[in-house]
Amino acid sequence: MNRLEQRTIGDLNVQLWGQGDIPAVVFHGGPGSGLNPQHTAYFDYHRHRVVLFDQRGTGMSGTSGSLAANTTQHTLRDAEAIRVALGFSDWIVLGGSWGGALALAYAEAHPDQVRSLIVRSSLICCNGVEQWMLHDRATRFATGKIACDLFLEPLDPQERQRPVAAWFARMAENDAQAREAARRVIALESAFHGPKAGPVKLVSTVSSTDVARSRLYLWYWLNSFFFPENEPANPQSISRLPHRLIHGQEDLICPIEHTLAFVKRGNLDFEALPETGHDGLAAPMIASVRRALKDLEC
Repeated sequence: MNRLEQRTIGDLNVQLWGQGDIPAVVFHGGPGSGLNPQHTAYFDYHRHRVVLFDQRGTGMSGTSGSLAANTTQHTLRDAEAIRVALGFSDWIVLGGSWGGALALAYAEAHPDQVRSLIVRSSLICCNGVEQWMLHDRATRFATGKIACDLFLEPLDPQERQRPVAAWFARMAENDAQAREAARRVIALESAFHGPKAGPVKLVSTVSSTDVARSRLYLWYWLNSFFFPENEPANPQSISRLPHRLIHGQEDLICPIEHTLAFVKRGNLDFEALPETGHDGLAAPMIASVRRALKDLEC
């Protein structure tokens, strides 16, 4: 019953789950991560037909870590190509973290194809994202400061003025520097997965997949996630669609403060989850997404 069906659409790895007649697409997080089959936990096998796909340069889609023709706009076009190829007139659009930003951007670009929109723990890009990522959240926990210091520590004073650009440039120098950058990215992210800042671990070795993921992660961060207005969508455009935004109050990767400001400007349907961090598979988050699917009659 829970088996995924593999398809190749263009150069993309697409996985289908469920035998229902209500189509849904899931945008995975990252940037740089691949699809997660566990995200089918939000859905009903007998009601939904769920589409998961590896974004460009991730998983089995294209060349691992490739930056060629790899932007947010390419990913939105890929999603549309998948929808058309599968013959769906519209579908539920769901995404979390980086995937939440993609879901918002897709909904604004293709409102007629959105049956309903559910966004959890979304990255809401803004001018202060680097300040939050490398400074503000570090003040909340001692381990947070350690993690941010580890990211900055190997850089010289000039590089620390633009640390993301510095690490991205170093990745192009040689394999050793690329692996070192991946170690620092992994330590930074794992410390904040929450809901409380966790132990800081600078891993001794990294895989080629870790390097590819980290390169894409820095590429998108360096380019402001390819959002011209520093936000994934205009909240007013989202308000016109059946939707719900959900966010853990203790999220240390995608701060709830940014989402609250976005929600307020659009008077959007929103649920905050107490004692919940960034983990999309935490029990309260799964329950909330399922509740949203029911409330939105999808």
